[in-house]
Amino acid sequence: MGFSAYKAPDNGYTCQVPDGWEAQRFSTDASALLLVKGAAGDPVTGLRPEPAVTISVRRYPAGNPYFKSSAEFIKAQGGAARKIRDGARPGGWAFEEFEGSGKTFFPPNDYNAKEISLRRRFLVLEKGAEFYVLEYAAPADKFMAELPAFMTLSDTFRPSQP
Repeated sequence: MGFSAYKAPDNGYTCQVPDGWEAQRFSTDASALLLVKGAAGDPVTGLRPEPAVTISVRRYPAGNPYFKSSAEFIKAQGGAARKIRDGARPGGWAFEEFEGSGKTFFPPNDYNAKEISLRRRFLVLEKGAEFYVLEYAAPADKFMAELPAFMTLSDTFRPSQP
C-alpha cells in the first residue's frame, strides 16, 4: 500500500494519505477530510454496492458549537471505557486513542436493508481548547484489513503550530 503527502487547504495539518482512496468533502470547514475506500457509487444516486471503509479528519476549534472539549467528545463516543493508549506528541499536543462500535443499515433507506456491524477507531489530539478527531470506520469484517492505512495516517498526522 502506497501513501502520498497531504496538506489541508487551510494549512491546518499535514499527513500521509493512502493511495487509491477517494477524497470527499463532507463539511464547509476547509480542514475537514473524508477518505473513502470501496467500489465507486452509482453516478446518479451515489449509492455504493457495499458499505464503504472511511477515514475522516475533523477540527474542533475553541468555541465550536458541538463540543466544549475533547473530553466531552470522548465521553459522547463512550471512549473512556475502550481506551487503547494516550500520551503526548511533538508540539504540545496531547492524544487519546480509543475504539467504538455501532450499527448501520445497508443499503440505506431500503426496506430490505441488512444490519451491518461497524468498528470504529478514534484518535483525538488536543492542545488548549482546540482539538482534532481522526476517525476510522469499517464493517467489522474489514476492520483489521484496512487498519494499517489509518495507523499510517494517524502516525504521520501533524497539526500546524499556531
